[in-house]
Order: sequence, then structure tokens, then C-alpha cells
Amino acid sequence: MCETEFAETPFDTLRASFQLLLAEPCPMAVPVEETAGFIAPAREIFLPEIKRLLDAAGTRPAIKRALWGAVVRRAQAGDASWTLAAVGLSWRALAGKVLQACRKSPADAHEIQAEVLTEFLAALREVDVDDPRITDVGGWLAWRAFFASRHARRAEAAAVVDRHELPSHTAVMPLVPEGHPDLVLARAVAAGVIDRDEADWISRTCLDEENARKVAAEYGMGLSTFYHRRRAAGYKLAAAIRDGDLEHV
Repeated sequence: MCETEFAETPFDTLRASFQLLLAEPCPMAVPVEETAGFIAPAREIFLPEIKRLLDAAGTRPAIKRALWGAVVRRAQAGDASWTLAAVGLSWRALAGKVLQACRKSPADAHEIQAEVLTEFLAALREVDVDDPRITDVGGWLAWRAFFASRHARRAEAAAVVDRHELPSHTAVMPLVPEGHPDLVLARAVAAGVIDRDEADWISRTCLDEENARKVAAEYGMGLSTFYHRRRAAGYKLAAAIRDGDLEHV
């Protein structure tokens, strides 16, 4: 069962790391020349004040957008501290989404949190803070991360589960005839769609429900890297099944 507490999970590490960034004296700040257009009088705004302004219901939307723009642009430029700051500033929205996922998914909280954080970082690299349609940058990032993670889980399940073994309301994609999942994986390896390692990752963590962190460690990978590579393998497998590439292997 999914736990609803974040002890010893990626979110626990995130919160602790973000608190270290906020600790005084905090060197991270948006310089005065960037605040002149939305803060009067213009001044240097340090990370703790950025957090207070973003969390406050009374802060004008224009100020929140400008602050998020400053944070995101620094993160997108490759600054690791500002990347962590962006995740920490989205904590409230992220935590709510992850708790929601935990209640609906059979996976444990640790894996769900790692997947959502991985997708958050992907969304952070892509978000256009100047897009007027994005009125709440932090909320948008959390929403994208949550739904991308959920979509990826469904795609992986579709690639390895025979619809005839599921109730009709959960069937997502038919496999080839005689489509036992292990046989499908073996055919995919033989056809060069995925390699043996990728088949092993999918079989052990999607079919046998082994702990993903344990499998990732065996292959010398961090958990985020493992999820990224397993997901890519799942997409390749799903495409091969959809296109009928495994039927005559």
C-alpha cells in the first residue's frame, strides 16, 4: 500500500535540501536590476522572500509571474541550485499531486515520487514562462509532472499486459496472438526492438513488481535514469506491438 508520509523518500530529500537553500545567510537572489519592473522600490529579492511572495495569496499575479520567470530562466540555464529552488517552490502543488497518485496506484510512494520528480525536471526544461496561457507556473509544472508520470505508467502497462488477461474496462492494448508477456518481450529482443537489459527491466519491475531502486542499483543506475530508460524501452515496445512488428518473429 502506498504510504502517505514522505519519510525516507525523494520528497523527504527534496524538502531537506530546499530548507538548506533557504537557511540564512541565503546567497540566492534575483538582482535589483531584474526587479525594477515589478517591485517598488526595486531591491534584491532573496530566495526566502521569493518563497513568501509566491506562497502568499495576496501577492499580485504579475509579481508571481515575474519571480517564477527569474527562477525558471536560471534553472533552464543549468544552475543546479535554482533547479532545486524551482522544485522546492512547487512543493505544495507537487505534494498534493503525489498524494493523489499514491491513493490511486498500487506502486509504492518512493517510486511514484521519483517518477513525478523526473517528469517535473523535464517540464522545467521545456516551460515557456512568457506564455500568457500559463498563469500559475508552479501549478503548471506540477500538473505536467503528475500527468506525464501517469501516462508513462499506463504506456508501460499497455506494452506488457495482454488485454485478454484483464477485465474489459482496463484493457489498453492487445498483444500478438499467444501474447504471454514474457514471450512478447523475448520476441521484441529477437527483433531488435529492445535489448536484453531493457526486457529485464520491464519484466522485473512491471510484471514481477520488483522494487525499481533495487533493479536500478544492480545495473549501476540512479533511479531517475532507470525510469527514463525503462520508459523509453516501453514506448519502443508499445510501438512495435501496435505496428505488428512482432507477429512473425
